[in-house]
Amino acid sequence: MLNALLSARTTPYSRLAERVRLPANATLHFAGQALRWLYFPVSAVISVQQVRADGTQAELCVVGQDGVAGLASCLSEDATLATQLLVSVGGDAYRTPVKLVRPALRQPGPAQDMLLRCLQNELAQVGQLSACACLHGTEQRLIRWLLAMAEFGLRRLKLTHEGLAAMLGVRRESITAAVRRLHALGLVDAGRGRIDILLPEGLRPYACECHELLQREAQRLRDDLLRLVPTLHAPWPPPPHDGGAAALPPLRWQSPSDPLHPTWSEPPSG
Repeated sequence: MLNALLSARTTPYSRLAERVRLPANATLHFAGQALRWLYFPVSAVISVQQVRADGTQAELCVVGQDGVAGLASCLSEDATLATQLLVSVGGDAYRTPVKLVRPALRQPGPAQDMLLRCLQNELAQVGQLSACACLHGTEQRLIRWLLAMAEFGLRRLKLTHEGLAAMLGVRRESITAAVRRLHALGLVDAGRGRIDILLPEGLRPYACECHELLQREAQRLRDDLLRLVPTLHAPWPPPPHDGGAAALPPLRWQSPSDPLHPTWSEPPSG
């Protein structure tokens, strides 16, 4: 994902992507304002939320390791984003300026393909979670959310019942009752400000059908990203018949040995 976005221009933008630590419950963006940064979670999870006039909110989708938060802001010139971005699970992420990504949506090539595919996945999540909120009870929705966290590799979650209730748009008492039932079944362990997922496989039979549908869509996204990534690493310069992608230099992201000092490889000069 980061490869695609940073390959959108010939100027080396490596110094403008940075690793940041996102604390739990931090608001990265307030609804209706211009968004400056796009966020690529590593170990953090970001909740995209709709906020009502009275201040209550409901989660529209979640962004983890295989996504980017705030991408919809690239569709407008002023980078305004109508939703709120909240860190539901604290951790690390990379961020890069919105203004560097927007041009990639207008230029045919692998970066554009990947961006559009991610937007499609976000829309699919929004639609499915909206249906889930209308059709399923608190316990099923909580289980779906916990399973999503487990699939991101997160088994110990530092969050309160109140925070969970706010994300799901339900009463705190409903979350407390659901957590107690799952605890009694031996599927989770809950303490003050934390929930440990003990048996993800044990949670699956209690989940609503939305979990399986969202899991399929997430797997399709991963498959598509794996298919698109090799096109970003073609020999430099790219062949002239690549549908306009010749303007995209293969600025490649490498897994850093030191997580605070990422390394980059840039296209050779000339």
